[in-house]
Amino acid sequence: MGSTRSLSRVYRHVVGICYQRSGFITALTADAKKFVALCDPEKDCLLCVDSDGAWEVTFPPPLPDVPPLDHPEPAPGVNCKLDDTVPLNDWLLQIASQSDSWLQSVSSHLAAQFDTADKDCLLSLVNTLSPVHQAVALSMGIGLDGGNGSKTPDDTTREGVGVHKQCGSSSSEKDNEAVTQNQGIVLDGGNESKIPEKTTGDGEGVHKECGSCSSKKDNESWIMCDTCRKWYHGDCMQISPSMDENKEKYTCPYCSLAE
Repeated sequence: MGSTRSLSRVYRHVVGICYQRSGFITALTADAKKFVALCDPEKDCLLCVDSDGAWEVTFPPPLPDVPPLDHPEPAPGVNCKLDDTVPLNDWLLQIASQSDSWLQSVSSHLAAQFDTADKDCLLSLVNTLSPVHQAVALSMGIGLDGGNGSKTPDDTTREGVGVHKQCGSSSSEKDNEAVTQNQGIVLDGGNESKIPEKTTGDGEGVHKECGSCSSKKDNESWIMCDTCRKWYHGDCMQISPSMDENKEKYTCPYCSLAE
């Protein structure tokens, strides 16, 4: 693993990608009506998400006929020209798939500036995040098998595990501690959260909207982050009920990576 400074840069990039992913999900789920109203079937438009999670629809100028000679940067956003020939939910799922491709493109572009170890660290952390398409599909009541099915432990990967395990860091404990203090990275992940009971209180035991997909569906398994105290769908966090039962504590990927 590289220096503490390079680790800090890796984590900052990953945090930005986490927020951009969250912004895409918000635009395509909780803000879907507003998003669709902004899109135009007659004009090219882009769904753009900043590194703070804020999204907007922009209308870019026409692209030049001749591409630049140097290595081009990823497009500033996802093409979201409204296609009124397909059902709305199908179109939203298409945009979600394009959003996943865009996030992968941005991740690869950012990773190119690092050495092999830091590059692998950045990409492995990004790959722990569940796809935007999955979150949008779940908000529509569509399971991974096209119905209401849920994943089995063999189909899942743990999301939000310790950063030192994800990156395979060979740096000293002092370096890891410095990065943790500077970036607020939570290196120990687990969860004591189970399916929330419907009670009243300050977020505990209450079915609120999922912190990842913004859906409030009660027929899903839920898991609570012990750091931010937010509830998430188990499917959105790629954690099945059986995996949940075997963990004492849980730290969501946003708290694991956020500054």
